[in-house]
Amino acid sequence: MLNNLIIVKPNERRKRILRWLEVIDREWYVEELAEKLNVSHQTIRRDLVSLKAADSIIRTLGGCIFNNRDIIKTTYYKVSELNFTHKRFIGMEASKLIQPGNVILIADGSTNYHLASQLGNCGHVVVYTNSISASTVLGRFSNIDLYLLGGRFDINNEMIFLRGNMTEQMLMKLDFDFVFVSTDAIDENGTCQLRSEDIARTNQIILERGKQKILLADPSKTKATGNFPFAKLSDFDLWITTVGIEEKLMQGFMEQASIKEVSINPYNNP
Repeated sequence: MLNNLIIVKPNERRKRILRWLEVIDREWYVEELAEKLNVSHQTIRRDLVSLKAADSIIRTLGGCIFNNRDIIKTTYYKVSELNFTHKRFIGMEASKLIQPGNVILIADGSTNYHLASQLGNCGHVVVYTNSISASTVLGRFSNIDLYLLGGRFDINNEMIFLRGNMTEQMLMKLDFDFVFVSTDAIDENGTCQLRSEDIARTNQIILERGKQKILLADPSKTKATGNFPFAKLSDFDLWITTVGIEEKLMQGFMEQASIKEVSINPYNNP
C-alpha cells in the first residue's frame, strides 16, 4: 500500500529516474525505483518501457541501467547487454563457490560483473578487482572489503578497467583463494583467447596467483574468435557456463576440464 501519495507527472518522474541512473551508475531495480517514487511496480515498468523506447536506458531482468550516450561507454553497455540472462545465471552459480573469509579476485569482463552483483549475501569476503564496472556494484555491499588493483584507466577494449605494468606488479605480490576470469573466445581445441595481448598477459599472471581458477564464459564464446591465447581449459579447476554448447564440442571440452552447465530457469530470475 502506498502512503503519502504525491502525484508526479510521468515526464517528471522519468526525468528523476534518469537523474538517479546517471549519477549512480549501476543497475537499478524496479522495486527500489517504485519505493523511491512512491508508485506501483506497474507504473515503473511503464516508465521503463517509455525510457527504453527513447533509447535512454538498457533494460535488464530486474530493472535497468543508464544508456550513456558517450560512444565508448555505449560500446561497453552493448557488450554487457549481450547474452545478459546467460551471464546473470553464470554469475549466480559462481557466487555459490565463495565462503566467508575467502580472498578472491574478479578480473575484468561483463560476465564477471554479474558475479560481483551476487556477493552481497556471501558473508565477509575480501575482493580484489581491476574492473571499474564490478567495483561500482561491489562497493554497495557492507560485507565486502574491496581493493582496486592500481593501473592505467582503460576504456578502449569494450570494458572499463585498470591495466598495465602497475596492475601486473600488484598481482604478483598477492595470492587468492579463487580467481574468476572470463574470455573472448574458446576454440575447438579448448584454447582460451582474448582480443588484447596486454589483457592476455595480465590474465596469465592472475591464473598463477589463484589456488582455485574459475572460468566464466557463456556458450557464445565457443563461436567467437580471439587473437591472443592465454590459457587452456585444462588450466582451470572449473568452467561455469550455461546449457547450449554444441554436443560434439562439449564432449571434447569435458575431456579437458571440469564443466558446470547451468540451466536457465525463466521462473528464477536472479
